[in-house]
Parts: sequence; structure tokens; C-alpha cells
Amino acid sequence: MNLLRLSYQRVPEPVLMQQFVAQARDLLDSEDEHQRRQLEDALIAQLPALKNSGLFEVFEIRDPALRQMLADAGERPPRRPRLAVF
Repeated sequence: MNLLRLSYQRVPEPVLMQQFVAQARDLLDSEDEHQRRQLEDALIAQLPALKNSGLFEVFEIRDPALRQMLADAGERPPRRPRLAVF
């Protein structure tokens, strides 16, 4: 059994992690409510892949509000997309 190979399979693609970090930073810096909502939805959508990778078994999110938001999102079913009416 090749442990290195098994461990590597649990690591998310670097692009996914980079995207998650960039969106989390943007969320923390944003003052626009619409943008914050979009970023929250994007971060929540990435949670399953990042959790399956084992990322949160090794790293912890330092910002308390962001950490709580993601913890709450992981405990509830995903939101259905909102429809825009024009």
C-alpha cells in the first residue's frame, strides 16, 4: 500500500483552496450586502469538497464569524438557488 498516494488523493486541487481563501477574504472585507450574500453562497457550495479533502481536520478558520457561518452551513441542507424575477 502506497500511503503517499492515498494521502495525495485527499488533497483538494490547489485552485479550489485558492478560490476558497480569496472568497473568504473578500467576504470579510466586503461592505456590500449583495456581494456578501453571493460570497457566502460560493463558500458554502465549496464546503463538501473541502471537508472531504480533510482540510478542516488540519486547519481551522481563525475568524470567529466566518468559522461559525461555515459550521452552521455544514449542519443544514444546502439552500436552493433563488430565482431572479425581471
